[in-house]
Amino acid sequence: PAVILTSGLRAILEAYQRFGVVNIVRSINGVLLYVAPLALIPFTASIQYFVLSIIAVRVLVMFLYAVVCTRVVPHIGRPRLRRDLVRPMFRLGGWMSVSNIIGPVMVYFDRFLMGIWISVAAVTYYVTPYELVSKLLFITAAFVRVLFPAFSMSIQADAAHAANMYSRSIRVLLILFFPLTLAILLFARAGMTAWLDADFAQKGAGVMQWLAIGVFANAPGQVAFAAIQAAGRPDITAKIHIVETPFYLLALWLFVSRFGIVGAAVAWTLRLLIETFILFVFAEKLIGRQWLHTMKYKLLFTGSLVLFLFLVQIDLTALPLLPFCIVFFISLPIFWFVLVERTERSSLAAVFARVRNRGV
Repeated sequence: PAVILTSGLRAILEAYQRFGVVNIVRSINGVLLYVAPLALIPFTASIQYFVLSIIAVRVLVMFLYAVVCTRVVPHIGRPRLRRDLVRPMFRLGGWMSVSNIIGPVMVYFDRFLMGIWISVAAVTYYVTPYELVSKLLFITAAFVRVLFPAFSMSIQADAAHAANMYSRSIRVLLILFFPLTLAILLFARAGMTAWLDADFAQKGAGVMQWLAIGVFANAPGQVAFAAIQAAGRPDITAKIHIVETPFYLLALWLFVSRFGIVGAAVAWTLRLLIETFILFVFAEKLIGRQWLHTMKYKLLFTGSLVLFLFLVQIDLTALPLLPFCIVFFISLPIFWFVLVERTERSSLAAVFARVRNRGV
């Protein structure tokens, strides 16, 4: 109950775009969740007290959010029932719940199938790269957390502003994720060998590479996902998930039975790639952004995917730094002139000039 109420209270603050306060409370929560059980170690070894300490932290954080909410929204302490809002609330929340239920099923079902068709041990070689690569999605989550309330306020009131936010967010994520994905593709085997061992790298590096391509494909798709839900159409994303689930499970069966754990990563990546392009179509209809206005970004996005699919097929483990530098420095001017608009380049140049003048 404390966690559920905390989510609602945090959402109120995010709706009012009080992200500074939210980040402070989230930081307190993150620290105390580790410090509270750690502080009990000298006094007890009973797990029930560790669990109670975590519960106490959750309740404390809930009250912190509640106190802040009463200051931001004073009338929140005087609730009243609005019957006219009950139906749209359940309709909106119901479709969101469908996506929130189907999403984890698709995330974890591949592991279940691998455990049945291959072995439980093989799941380890898949889960470890997955847990590493999926951490990159925290970058996207940070964007979406801010974009969702901003989209909610501007899609109807100021469609042009919403379209600019949508375009800029996708461009920034592409700029951020391109070098990260490139580094994972080229250094996956060497990194896993240094961290674990050569045997683990032999079995898990291919999985990590394919999952990295999937994360790259999914990053801009999450912006489109946020725009669709913020426009009050979570039914679209829920229906996409419902339709794609049987096809994804079929792809999993085909790819895992033929290619093993790498096949599961390929199926996961293909699902995210197709889903992202579908989300693009619906999001741009809702925010009034014409396909041609974002064509150059999509072409660069597609070109990057083609490059990554080529790199994952060849073995560059002997000398990964050289191809990384070559691709990075060739792509740098392309990204600068294609993804950064002229006004943005002028603003960045002015910022750099001020920094240089201060340094002098």
